[in-house]
Amino acid sequence: MLILPGGLPGAANLAADERVIDLVKYFNKQNKFIVAICAAPTVLAKAGIIDGRIITAYSGYETKLLGCHFVENNVVIDNNIITSRGLATPYPFAYKIAEILRKDTTELRERMLIIWLEENKGTNERMSENESN
Repeated sequence: MLILPGGLPGAANLAADERVIDLVKYFNKQNKFIVAICAAPTVLAKAGIIDGRIITAYSGYETKLLGCHFVENNVVIDNNIITSRGLATPYPFAYKIAEILRKDTTELRERMLIIWLEENKGTNERMSENESN
């Protein structure tokens, strides 16, 4: 599995490195998983492997990913290519990678949600006038 991290200038640096492009092409030819998040799908575009594929990426990158079918889903799997949107989607992205590696993420997902709920309990409630003094 080849994992391409997002963000700038990292994704641009990866796309500019012919060794990375050759590696992406090799992984694709071997039908090995290639995963990319945020701006990193531009590396896949530079390698010429997104034509006709369903791809997602950071908002606004649809104009940089010509030839693919761009969708705004959090995580997209198209055969051996997994893509994700960016800043708000690393957990669903990581869970999907773990599932591809045949790891059960159910318990972890449940525990993280419970922790989040416990930490945020009541944060949307307004304080009464007496409590705020």
